[in-house]
Amino acid sequence: ASSNKATAQGGVVYCGRDSCNVNGSSTTLFYGNQAVEGSAIYVPADAVGILSGLALTSNVAIFSGAIYVGLGSTTSISDVLSSKNVAFDSGAFAYCASLSTVTIAGITSTGDAAELSGVIFVGIRASAVVSDSTFFDARSKAGTVYAVGTLSLAVTNVNFRNARALASGAALFAQSFESVTVISCVFEGNEAIESAGAIFLDSG
Repeated sequence: ASSNKATAQGGVVYCGRDSCNVNGSSTTLFYGNQAVEGSAIYVPADAVGILSGLALTSNVAIFSGAIYVGLGSTTSISDVLSSKNVAFDSGAFAYCASLSTVTIAGITSTGDAAELSGVIFVGIRASAVVSDSTFFDARSKAGTVYAVGTLSLAVTNVNFRNARALASGAALFAQSFESVTVISCVFEGNEAIESAGAIFLDSG
C-alpha cells in the first residue's frame, strides 16, 4: 500500500469500532502514506487491535503515528519493521492515546522521527509494555519512548542505539507517571542536548 492519503485518520486502514486485525508478513509494506492521525493504520477509540507482520516505511503523520491507537483501545503490535516514518507532532511509529492498553514487541525501528515526542508516545492514564525490540537512530525533541501522565510503562529487553533528542531523555522520557519499569535494556550512543542522554524520569 503506497502513496495513499487521508485528510483525517487512517492513510491506508481505518478499522471498525469493535475489532482491528491487520496481520501480514515482513513484506506487507506500507510506504509513503499520509494522514493527520495514523498515516498507515488507525485503531479507533475502544476497539481491540491486533497488528503484526508489517513493514512501515516513509509514512508521514501530520499529527501523530504511523499507527494510531485510539482512546481506550486495547491493541497488540508485533513483528514490525519501521523505518523513516515521520510525525510532525508525536509518535512517529506508534501513538498510544489516553486510557489505551498497548503491547508492543518485536519491533525494529530505524530512523523514525518525531518533531516533538517519541517514536512511541504513551498518553495520559495509558498502559504500555514495550519488549524485545531495537530502535536505531531515533530523532525527537524528547524520548524514543515518551510517556506523560502514564499509568504504567514497562520496557524490557529493548536496545536503544544512537538516538538524538533536542531536549532531554533521548532513549526514554517519562514524566508524571505512576509506574515505569526498565529491565535488561541496552543504551548505547544516545545523546540529548539538554538533560539525560539516555533516560529522563520525573514522577512528579
